[in-house]
Amino acid sequence: MNDDERYTQAEISELFGWSPAWLRKIELLGLLPDLQSEPRRGRHGRIYTGADVASIMWVALLRHAGVELSDMKEYVDLAKELTALLEKYRSKDGEKLRLAFSHRGWSEDIIIRVDTDKISRADQARIGRITKALESKAHDITLKAMEWRFRMKPLFTQMEMLENTARDSAEAMISINHAVVRNSLMKNRLLALNAKK
Repeated sequence: MNDDERYTQAEISELFGWSPAWLRKIELLGLLPDLQSEPRRGRHGRIYTGADVASIMWVALLRHAGVELSDMKEYVDLAKELTALLEKYRSKDGEKLRLAFSHRGWSEDIIIRVDTDKISRADQARIGRITKALESKAHDITLKAMEWRFRMKPLFTQMEMLENTARDSAEAMISINHAVVRNSLMKNRLLALNAKK
């Protein structure tokens, strides 16, 4: 999916198996902070971009891994709070640049370079608390995702075996079809030769 493509709310609902109401719920909870979708358009609802689909996919994967919406919301809120705080100290061109925050958002990386010498002590302490909470929440979410992956490994292994079997069967069917066509062509040639005699 590329960013130029557009999807209706119904298409997104079908793709993820969610109702339009569920999509609105995750939007209202603020779980799609990078949402670029166009405003509501009559009975079709929102029109989503490829980047929006990537954001929704993150929410879907985390939800399937057992991560609660409240945990996702807390993570997103902490990242937004830290980003807003650091924006106050964003470096101007020519100032000493230091990477203060690099975060992989739902759909894009967020990189903020700040002049760390200008950050007040109170904000330094606040940045430290938010960063620690953000790291802790990210760790919790990562653990849940890893546990889910571990639980799902047998299923993924079975799916891979089925895919391999299906691929092998398809290749076998293609070989059989080629053999049938070759035999049919040879039979027709023999019949044609016999008819000439």
